[in-house]
Amino acid sequence: MNYRELQRALKNYRAAGLTVIKLNQKTAILRAEYDRIQEQLQRQRQRPTAEGELTFGVEIEILNTIDRSAIATALQAEGINAVVEGYNHLTQRYWKVITDSSCGWEIVSPILSGEHGLNELKKVCEVLTRIGCRVDMNCGLHVHIGADALGVAKVRSVVKRWLFNESNLDSIQPLSRRGRSNTYCKPLSDTIRTHLIDNCFTIEDLANIQSTRYSKLNLQSYRTHRTIEFRHHSGSTDSEKITNWVKFLLDFCLTSTPETATATEFNSLFTNNNIAQFYRQRRLQLA
Repeated sequence: MNYRELQRALKNYRAAGLTVIKLNQKTAILRAEYDRIQEQLQRQRQRPTAEGELTFGVEIEILNTIDRSAIATALQAEGINAVVEGYNHLTQRYWKVITDSSCGWEIVSPILSGEHGLNELKKVCEVLTRIGCRVDMNCGLHVHIGADALGVAKVRSVVKRWLFNESNLDSIQPLSRRGRSNTYCKPLSDTIRTHLIDNCFTIEDLANIQSTRYSKLNLQSYRTHRTIEFRHHSGSTDSEKITNWVKFLLDFCLTSTPETATATEFNSLFTNNNIAQFYRQRRLQLA
């Protein structure tokens, strides 16, 4: 959105009584007012104010050491609606057990939210662990967070906060997921044109300045799933690791602002003491 487009948009918002700003001001001022109005409109659409109100989804990569039908049957026995399918990118209302070219199988959730969603995720992880599903360094855990509920200004802050904290975020992952060690989760700083972030006025704009989806933070998933995808985490079926990572990401997204985006102290990443303690210990274990 260029200067003229900003003026036209704000002229319409002024006619609707949403702003009284003068339209002959600098681009940065107009952009800030445009972002403010977008945030206001998003709140009117019941933008979530708690992590339990954001939607999320997970993709759990595992080795193909156990038959897919056996995995689905074990999940079904615990009340989880699970179906074996061929490889696809469709979002279903059930858990999919599909093939994955990088490691073997992938367990893909439906759209989840709140404590109910976290409890369902925990149950799935416990079943996978109990029946002996295994991972290695080729496996990853991908988490999707619904982006529309956040709005473009907050997503922009999420991107900046990730860029400022990539070394902190690497420190809570094993060596196989740090830096440039994994081609399927490259550093965000390598995949996005950072000088164009402030020129993006929609989430699609942000996706368009990223060169690949194989990034620790993938914005291109917005085009097909309306989500931000986090590909940073190592493969696991451990329920504690996975649910804590989801909780962390939900909180990370909701608390990302222009102010928190530039904070680089490790402890500044957390607002939940339990999650903070978990990752302090995790960081020490992986040091």
